[in-house]
Amino acid sequence: MDKMTTGVSNKSLFAEERQRKIIETINANGKAVVPVLCEMFGVSSSTIRNDLKQLGSFLEEYGLGKVVSKSNKGVCLIKDKDWDTAKQAWNDVNQMELYGTDKHFQILELLLKQRSIQKMKLEQRLLISRLDAEKAASQASVWLTAHHVAVTCKRGQGLQIECSEYYWRMAMWELFADISRKRQEFGDQTLKNQTEKFLWGFDMAGVTGAIAGLEKKFGIHYSFDGYQQLSFLLSLCVIRIRKKEYAEIPADFGHQRAEWQGLEYDLSMAETCMESLKEYYHTDFPEGEKQFTVLVLGAAEIQEFTDEASRQTYMEANQNICRVTDKVISITGNILGQGFDRDDYLFDSLLLYMKSKTLKLRCGILEENPLKEVVKSKYPNIYAAAWSASLVIESELEVRIGEDEVAYLALYIGGAIERLNVGVEVCILCNHGIGISRILKEQIERSIQNINVVDVLTTRDTCKIQRSQCDFLISSVPVGDVFAGRDVVQIGNVLQPWDIQQIQDKMKQVRKKKMRQIAEKTELSEYQLFHPSLVYHFPERTHKKEIISFLCARLAEAGYVTKDYEQTVLDREETTSTVLELGVAIPHGAAFCVCRPVIAAAILEEPVDWGRDRRVDRIFLLALNLDERFKAKGQIIRFYSAIVTLLDDKEAYEEFHSLRGQEEIAGYLNSIVKGDRKV
Repeated sequence: MDKMTTGVSNKSLFAEERQRKIIETINANGKAVVPVLCEMFGVSSSTIRNDLKQLGSFLEEYGLGKVVSKSNKGVCLIKDKDWDTAKQAWNDVNQMELYGTDKHFQILELLLKQRSIQKMKLEQRLLISRLDAEKAASQASVWLTAHHVAVTCKRGQGLQIECSEYYWRMAMWELFADISRKRQEFGDQTLKNQTEKFLWGFDMAGVTGAIAGLEKKFGIHYSFDGYQQLSFLLSLCVIRIRKKEYAEIPADFGHQRAEWQGLEYDLSMAETCMESLKEYYHTDFPEGEKQFTVLVLGAAEIQEFTDEASRQTYMEANQNICRVTDKVISITGNILGQGFDRDDYLFDSLLLYMKSKTLKLRCGILEENPLKEVVKSKYPNIYAAAWSASLVIESELEVRIGEDEVAYLALYIGGAIERLNVGVEVCILCNHGIGISRILKEQIERSIQNINVVDVLTTRDTCKIQRSQCDFLISSVPVGDVFAGRDVVQIGNVLQPWDIQQIQDKMKQVRKKKMRQIAEKTELSEYQLFHPSLVYHFPERTHKKEIISFLCARLAEAGYVTKDYEQTVLDREETTSTVLELGVAIPHGAAFCVCRPVIAAAILEEPVDWGRDRRVDRIFLLALNLDERFKAKGQIIRFYSAIVTLLDDKEAYEEFHSLRGQEEIAGYLNSIVKGDRKV
């Protein structure tokens, strides 16, 4: 049934494109004859006559004219209105057929562009039954509601949408992004062509010129996604101004004036951009549209700076984001035992991402991370460390961070780790002459990625080996497992496949060791995050909400959190998943509801469904706050490091998983956090 339905939709798509070309041919030539049209489109005369019949019905329905057939003259077009009006009407009614064969997208585009549609016409347009139309409309309603667009169904009027101009524009952008990114319906078309077709044939030359001017003047280069979003929303802005439809920024965003604090840089960009758009489109920007332009410019992610002066200017204009970026890098570096402080690329990437993301979160611009599940499953340790960064961002920038944002942070951090660890450094130990030594060096570097042979030595060079910063030795000489204080991988005089495997295994061990080295500069106190009285055992089957409510109530009773804390935990769980790997969940609420940092633990005998088909049996309810007055920052950082360690070492996790007593569980976790227990 699905294949058949898809086939019908594709057929409809091709037919309407052919009908468009037929009517354009008739309009251009004044007339056309059926045999010529048959030859032009490679279809039968009955197909052409059927197309002409549908075209005539369409033109008459909208009062645009009609198609008539005259003997000895062929087919003619009699216009009641000008052709541009007819073309615009065709775009308004039929455009969704050009951009998505998915019925979900088709209905969304219909409703957003037309604002209403009768159910019977919906069935006719999609060539589906009433039941299928009801199901598709219901799915579309869920999507629209999530994007602040209300859907109603009134008798005799069909489906209708109601929303503010601002949310309508954002829903249009999200739909366009979904079709373009997820379904790849546009094929080989350029970004400009994609956007112009979706926006009723709008001329984007002025918008692309304005963005190019911004990049040149401010010394920046937008990312692909940032450019796509910016060009779409600026184009839509011009279209709506022409129709005198203006967007008012919602009051609950907390930014009602163009002189928003911390957005002076974006305001300067907006003024430059609007001047360029005004000159090209001869359109004035009212005050509300000025605010809208500031918003979309601030939310468009910049990929890089084209010169150092532009970078410094940007940093001076965004000092608060710079400060938070430094904190995020410091905390995640401490947790993972990595020195990120000299990684300018990581700093710039996180700075630009957080500036864009913060504004998007505040203004309700949704963005899904397509790599989220991959990051969570393949890099659980980095993902767990990224959750710690969310505490800083939420408290400092006053936005709520979800799993999509955490996964993006993990990607940036993972990239920094790769840059740090990409080249494992080794020395070759060989007593068989320079020739064989050089051959071994070439074979190793050619056969194994990310390895750097820093020197080729002999067993006489013990002092050089001791001074070397290499990670281990690769030796063709039998010297044992350790030589001159360095671990040794023993190989033959000619590199074999099993030798390569041995070296690669050792490289993994080296990287794993680096990942587990917690930075010594982290300050520790005697503050304990785990208490036996807050470790609870659930021997029988229970439910997610019951566990959260129980744990939050115990923390509130003990004075660790306010009574509002539970609701902030539940609110977060509604919008994001707090599941890590190995059946571990880390639900947490707002830092401003935390009176004293603490972690409650739930040990379940029967795994519970934590949502999205993820089951957990070890739950840590995090009531954490990085405020310096608690003197618990070091312990909090160590906790995330302990989670990273457990997730990265199944043997260690199995040891923890086997514990049952409150005292031994709390003691075990506190000992890992303090570094007393080596995993």
